[in-house]
Amino acid sequence: MPRIAISYRRQDSAAITGRIIDRLTAQYGSDSVFRDIEDIPLGVDFREHIDTMLAESNIALVIIGKRWFGTARGRKRINDPADPVRVEVETALRRRMPVIPIFVEGSGMPKADELPDSLRNLIYRNGLNVDSGRDFDQHIARLIRNIDPIIAEAARQAEEEKQRAEAARLVEEERQRAEAARLVEEERQRAEAARLVEEERQRAEAARLVEEERQRAEAARLVEGERQRAEAARLVEEERQRAEAARSAEGAKQGAEATPLAEDVTTATFMTEVVDGSFEAPVIVNFWAPWCGPCKQLGPILEKTVRATNGAVRIVKLNIDEYPKIAQQMRIQSIPAVYAFKDGRPVDGFVGALTESQVKQFVQRLSSGKGPSPVEEALTMAKQALQSGDLKSAGALYSQILQGDPANVEALAGNVRAMIARGDLAKARQALDRVPKETSTHAEITAARSAFDLVEQEKQRAEEARHTKEEKQRVEAARQAEEERRRADAARQAEEEKRQAGATRQAEEEKRQAGATRQAEEEKRQAEAARQAEEKRQARAARQAEEGKRRAEEEKQWTKAERRALRLLGRQLRWHQRRWSGIGVAITLLPLLFVPLTYPSKDPDVRAAIIYGPVVLASLASATFLAVISGRRWPALVLVLVNTVLFLSFALVTILGCLLFPYQQL
Repeated sequence: MPRIAISYRRQDSAAITGRIIDRLTAQYGSDSVFRDIEDIPLGVDFREHIDTMLAESNIALVIIGKRWFGTARGRKRINDPADPVRVEVETALRRRMPVIPIFVEGSGMPKADELPDSLRNLIYRNGLNVDSGRDFDQHIARLIRNIDPIIAEAARQAEEEKQRAEAARLVEEERQRAEAARLVEEERQRAEAARLVEEERQRAEAARLVEEERQRAEAARLVEGERQRAEAARLVEEERQRAEAARSAEGAKQGAEATPLAEDVTTATFMTEVVDGSFEAPVIVNFWAPWCGPCKQLGPILEKTVRATNGAVRIVKLNIDEYPKIAQQMRIQSIPAVYAFKDGRPVDGFVGALTESQVKQFVQRLSSGKGPSPVEEALTMAKQALQSGDLKSAGALYSQILQGDPANVEALAGNVRAMIARGDLAKARQALDRVPKETSTHAEITAARSAFDLVEQEKQRAEEARHTKEEKQRVEAARQAEEERRRADAARQAEEEKRQAGATRQAEEEKRQAGATRQAEEEKRQAEAARQAEEKRQARAARQAEEGKRRAEEEKQWTKAERRALRLLGRQLRWHQRRWSGIGVAITLLPLLFVPLTYPSKDPDVRAAIIYGPVVLASLASATFLAVISGRRWPALVLVLVNTVLFLSFALVTILGCLLFPYQQL
């Protein structure tokens, strides 16, 4: 749809601008004509609105009248930068769009020095005069004839722009499809790479798990070796204890009765028999198991010693295989384990098989009401802390005992075990080196030294395994990196080949689409040319019909004054015709006046000359009159000149003849 922008000043040319807009609206439609005053919405920046409007317009008409410059407070409004008319014209010139000046009411193109610098290019634009009188329709028709090619060209450019946009859209869609395909391929490759990485990670994880399992198996083997060595040391100690207890074996055997003194307790009766019963008398609990050999040796000694107290101390036993819950709560790690309860809480105890004398001392402390010594309590607490994993508290307790008794073997051995558990092997070695020679062969010291040697060997093996593992990992990482590099090179090469194939395919497709687009554009252009030719033919026929209709309408619209003017003009023409007719008759008859003057002449030649001369003059005068009446300018002037010369010559000859020759002689 064409867009025509009209710029005018209301104080200058509102009436004729309205007539022009009506004609343009009838020709192109109401939506095709923009008039600034009525179409600018309220509350908006008119500069932005004008710029938007002109960007959508195909042509701009500038209506210039005699008051187009405008006047406000003695100054020309056109010189004001905020003048809407100036803004419209400046914007149109800046956009280099077709600008047609329309001169109305007898105005003309302004001079260059009358315009601002931004409007001086307007004087170089060809304009058109539009009269408000009888020539208004002709001028508007001429304006429309000049506008039509511009609008047609704008429509063609718009169509070409639309076709180019459509072609660009198709190319962009194809590019987007190719890009989407490329992204999908990249996503697939990333997924494949992620899958390979995940598989590699799973293989590494499996290798790590295998390695950890191997390490756990190795650690279990080392622990089992340590346990076996500890068991061997314990067996040695037990053998020593058995040798010491051999002296009292017979007495213990004789003191044993058919009914055992120690009662069996369960998890359900433990609170009643042990905890509650300890408020009446101390209760010794023997934690044992049928498979435990030392338990079988210690049990009779305990019963014999307790029986000697005559009821001052009670003894019970708990099978940890059948009732493990109490043993777990007491944190019993090995058996035999003996605990003494008094007033509802454990007050003393020991782990392992003791000699009969040591058992007697243990029972006597309970029966006499005398508790364990502070050193024994500290050793018990340190052992419990070491067994529960509180290495810091265990080390502090052992250090405190050694400050008071540096030769305490159990404290030395416990302190070494705490250092080994903390991983402080250097201090453990120093502590073992400071052990006196007379106690270095003690079972506790020997067990601690064996544990230290075992841990040190394990540490060396772990260090060697770590170095071996690191070397394997480095080799595996190098192999994986090389494999990954090869895969990346292969993937990059495949991607490059695929990209080149895609680019070639895309170029071929674009070339094919470009050929199809050019062919379609050519067909559209030919169709558009045919359509424009048909429209021009129809428009020309319509204009001719409109022109004939307009002329008929103009003839009907003649006023009485025009008819009176025509009648007056006819009368004037007829008066001029009669006047010239009289002059012609006078010119024709004037030569005949000379006939009576010379007619009496007896000479026939003279009379013939006198008669035929006026006849010739009369003929020339008649031809001159007819030439003047017919409007032939140059023939009339020539005939008048010839007629005048002959008339004067004949009159002169006649007068001279009459003067020189008497009447009678003639």
